Amino acid sequence: MTVSFLALPVITTSEHFLTRVANSIGGLRFIQDVIVPHEAKIIAVVLKPLGFRVATTPTGIYVNDVLVTIWWSCIGWQSLLLTLLALVAGLRGNFTRESKMEVLLLAILGFFFLMVVRLVTVAVVGATWGTLVALIYHDYFAATLLTFFWLFFFWWFSYSFVLEERS
Repeated sequence: MTVSFLALPVITTSEHFLTRVANSIGGLRFIQDVIVPHEAKIIAVVLKPLGFRVATTPTGIYVNDVLVTIWWSCIGWQSLLLTLLALVAGLRGNFTRESKMEVLLLAILGFFFLMVVRLVTVAVVGATWGTLVALIYHDYFAATLLTFFWLFFFWWFSYSFVLEERS
């Protein structure tokens, strides 16, 4: 836990840097116009059976009559980039091709479920305690610590149970 709090400024700073890079490259309209509405629908699918009143919009979702806006930077692209960089570094060992492919598939599925959990929990926090609490939760737990914990668990699991060295 101490290590995660020590790493928090580094992770937050790197995500802000990555956001600036993405702003300079362009293509953010695609994220906002295409990906965000689909993510809002995913959140609705998860929250509706749990008893929340939900209605999607092109820019977010209403949860119990509270608008939770999903900005292009909230979709987890920074965490995806960090995950991809970690994959490049973590799969450099002398491992079988099959086990590397299993780890890649685990990373894709795990990342998807991480994003769903992040978005759903931010929406629930926003609907329950308001926008300010949701922003704090998003910026410091959902967007950074949760990603850090995910990567730690992912690599522990991959090295312990999935990756096999070539003989």
